[in-house]
Amino acid sequence: LHAAGGASRSRQAFLVEQSDEVIESVLKINLFGAFYVARAAARHMIKQGDGGKMIFYSSTIGFMGGPKNSDYAAAKAGISGMVRALAKEWGPNQINVNSIAPGVVMRPWEAGGDDRSLNTNVFHKKCLPEDISNLAVFLASEDASFITGQTYIIDGGRSLSLKGTD
Repeated sequence: LHAAGGASRSRQAFLVEQSDEVIESVLKINLFGAFYVARAAARHMIKQGDGGKMIFYSSTIGFMGGPKNSDYAAAKAGISGMVRALAKEWGPNQINVNSIAPGVVMRPWEAGGDDRSLNTNVFHKKCLPEDISNLAVFLASEDASFITGQTYIIDGGRSLSLKGTD
């Protein structure tokens, strides 16, 4: 399971204003980190010989884009492409490779207060970390043994918006 942190809000900027250092940092953490984890895990799983499950975290930003997030969007879109390629590469080794693309999730420190995820989905309710972890548990289970190469958007329908961000 690979989950990297995104660009902090203080580091978000329009691409024409973004520094090379921030772009490189966001890509290294969010995309390159996933490659390094995948390679290390696959080496172990292939050597072990009985397959395994890999779950990565993408983001709806990788599908929808967003202003001041081009570096993060590119990294997360890259996760989805990597997952499809590695599912084909490691399928013969019985390794399932999938990813989860969450939308806006309520952070633990937001408990009890206003949550920016509340009005960004069709259910008009808060997306909790458990909503995401339940999908991860399923993908790691034997019930998902025939699922590979997929990125699951879990955003309460937020990505269905005509504007993509409302």
